Amino acid sequence: RLSFNVLCSLPIVAVGCFDQDVPDRVALDNPHLYDVGREGRDLSLVKMLRTMLAALVHSLILLLVTALAVPNMALNGDGDYYTFGTLVFTCLIVDMSYRVAFLTTTWNWITVGSQIFCLAMYVLYLMVYTGVHWVADILEPNMYMVAYHMARNLNSWLCVISVPAIAMIVDVNIEYLWHTLMPDSRDRALGRDLRERGNHHGAYSVLREPGDSEDSDGIDKSGF
Repeated sequence: RLSFNVLCSLPIVAVGCFDQDVPDRVALDNPHLYDVGREGRDLSLVKMLRTMLAALVHSLILLLVTALAVPNMALNGDGDYYTFGTLVFTCLIVDMSYRVAFLTTTWNWITVGSQIFCLAMYVLYLMVYTGVHWVADILEPNMYMVAYHMARNLNSWLCVISVPAIAMIVDVNIEYLWHTLMPDSRDRALGRDLRERGNHHGAYSVLREPGDSEDSDGIDKSGF
C-alpha cells in the first residue's frame, strides 16, 4: 500500500499542478467558465458519483481479467498467492497510470516525466524487492523471485495489457456519450472555439449553441 501511494501520487500531483480545462484563449473569451470552480461544480454530487462509478468499473475489470488468468497460471506453476497478488498490484499500477493519462488535458515534460518515473520506479522496486535475496529475506522471504515467475507467464503480460485496454474502451464510450448528450459550459465553449477556427470535424463539433445553423454539407454558416 505504501509503494502505491508513493509511486502513484507523483503523476496525480503533476496533473493537479499543470492541467488546464481549456486553452488560455478560450478562458479569456469565456470568463463565465471561472464560475465552475467558484461554485464548486467539479465537486458536485453527480461528479463524485461518476468518479466512484468509474473506480468501481475499473476494479471489476481488473478483478475479472486477473481471475480469468488464474487457471493458466496455476497450470504453469505460477498460481501461488504471492505471484497472483503481484500481478494484481502491477495491473493496478498500470491502470492508474492509464487513468491519469486519460484525464490529462495539458501535457508537458513534467506530466510525461512523472508517468515514466512512476512506472520505472515500480519496475526497479520489483527487481530489488523480489530479485535481491537479502532484501526479500528482510521484507518478505516468500516474495523472492516472484517477479520472475510473473514475468515468464504470458497470461501476466496479457493481463497487464488487457486491463487498461478494456478500461479505455469503457471510458472513451462513456465520456463521448456524456459530453455529447449532456455538454457543460466547458464543452460548449470548446465547441464554439473549434467551429470558429474552422475545425468542423473536431471531437466537440457536434455541440452547437442555440441559433447555430449548419447546411447539408456540414459547414457552419452562423459565424461567417
